Amino acid sequence: MKNCQLHWDDFIKNSSGPAQQLEIQQSRIGYLEQLINRQDEKIVNLSKESESLVKEPFENDLADLKLRISKIDLLITEKETSLKNSTHQIDKLRQVSNLLDSSLNEKRTHLQSLLGKQSSFESLERSILNIDNKKEIWFKTNEIDKRHRLSEKIQVSLVGKLL
Repeated sequence: MKNCQLHWDDFIKNSSGPAQQLEIQQSRIGYLEQLINRQDEKIVNLSKESESLVKEPFENDLADLKLRISKIDLLITEKETSLKNSTHQIDKLRQVSNLLDSSLNEKRTHLQSLLGKQSSFESLERSILNIDNKKEIWFKTNEIDKRHRLSEKIQVSLVGKLL
């Protein structure tokens, strides 16, 4: 039983890491998606601004406007590049997230299997010891429950693999 508890503790310790990584990756994905949305809004605003600049009838400001447009175009190009990089990074994070999801699901399946085995072993132990409530009360009143039972002293070694 103690060995089972140690395995359980190890499992919990090992399975919490992927869950934390999954949360971190999902948080990063959310953050990068927010950045993409903000960049899209900036691109739209800059496009509108560049369109309004082009439509202004002021001939004297034409050189300044062309300079601003070229800066805006450069900024748009930079933002598009940044957007592509962010999209690529999001795709990578999604892949990692999917891997972590599958790993977590495998560990959950393994946990359920172990819990089923534990339940079977506990049921088998109760049937071997053949203890019911009346016997347990009798053991306690006669202070026999504090002593080791023969069935608790017996150690069974398994040969082969448990399925």
